[in-house]
This record gives sequence, C-alpha cells and structure tokens, in this order.
Amino acid sequence: MRTTASRTLLHHYSSRHFLSTLSQNNNSSYHTSQNIRRASSLFMSSSVATASCPPSTAFTSSHEEITLLTQQQAAHIDDVLMETFSTDQLMELAGLSVAQVVQTHYQLSGRGDDDRLENDDEGSVQKIVVVCGPGNNGGDGLVAARHLKMFNPTFNVMVVYPRLASVEKPLYKRLLAQLNMCDVPVVTELDERMLLERDGDVRRRRHNTIVIDAMLGYSSRGAVRE
Repeated sequence: MRTTASRTLLHHYSSRHFLSTLSQNNNSSYHTSQNIRRASSLFMSSSVATASCPPSTAFTSSHEEITLLTQQQAAHIDDVLMETFSTDQLMELAGLSVAQVVQTHYQLSGRGDDDRLENDDEGSVQKIVVVCGPGNNGGDGLVAARHLKMFNPTFNVMVVYPRLASVEKPLYKRLLAQLNMCDVPVVTELDERMLLERDGDVRRRRHNTIVIDAMLGYSSRGAVRE
C-alpha cells in the first residue's frame, strides 16, 4: 500500500491534471471557458491548508508544498463545473486523470500470455485494486479502472464494489458493463488473498500493489461506517 502522503499527492495531481485537461481540450462557448478558468483559479489559489510531501514518496524527489481543499472549496469548484458539464463528462475526465497520474508516477508491469508477472522487481507495481463507493466518487474509480486497463490490457486491474448488487442508475450500469467488456473483474468484497502474489509473500504485497481509494467524496457526512 502507498503512504498517506502519496495518496494526498495522487488526489492533488489528478485534480490539477483534470482541470488542465478541461482547459486544453475545451472548444465550447465563452461561458464554458470562463467556468473552467474560475474552477482552475479556485483550485490553484486555495490556501486554507498545505501539506509537505516527503522525498520518499513516488511523486517527487524533493519536498513540495501542495494545496489541500476544504469540503466547502471542493463543493464550490464542483458547482462551478456542473454549470456547463454533465455528471458523466466530469466523471469520465476525473477517472481518466487519476489513471494517467497513476501510469505516469508509478512503474507498472504487466502479465504475459501465460498469466505470469513479467517484471518481478520490488519497485514495480504488479496489481491495481480500485475500491469504489456507491456515489460519484465511486464512479470516478470505475472510470479510472477502465482507463488503466485500456492503457495496457496486461495490467492487473481489479475493482472492489460493495454495492454491486444494488446498482440502479443507468450511468453506473454502463460503467460496469464497460469494465466487463475490458475484462476487469469486479467483486463485492476484498479478500486479503487477492492482494498476495503467487508465493503468498505479504512483504511483496506491500511493495507491488496500489490501492486506489474511490470510496467517499467531499459530500460524505457523519462518522465512518464499517
């Protein structure tokens, strides 16, 4: 598993990449362009809290200050973007940004035709587990898993989706159908054995597995439940 600092940076860089992607690829109306600039400005200028990234994380070789958003700031940015973009558009771009950041900042290895891991060195990532909640944050995770698999079909990607049996919204049904078409397994529970390599070495699991947390977003309320 990766450190808290790495997870924080993953969120920071994927958010920044997401807004940058919107800006670079937007050919829409002036009003839409204005909203993108407003959202980007809100994200980049937020200064309520910062976190220092230690040099040991996968993202940087030197200490770097990153901006953290409060729940209210994140909601404000979302409201601005929702004025001109649909939920599925934002979900697609958010998931793509997460996948691109993971691919860029981690050494990913694939599997050969005989289903054996090609790269077996300690530094390479050999499994990606995306844990998805029932809301839009979980939808971002479903999209990220699909894009990671599409980047390279040999990537070992799996999704843990506890609410799989109760999915009703057409959007989520489509996302799950797309994962099925890409041969990404979706399970309802995370078994510890799923994170182990073939020799059952727990130490290798810690080094070679990325877990993407797509459980809860800024709209989460109340105490964390089991």
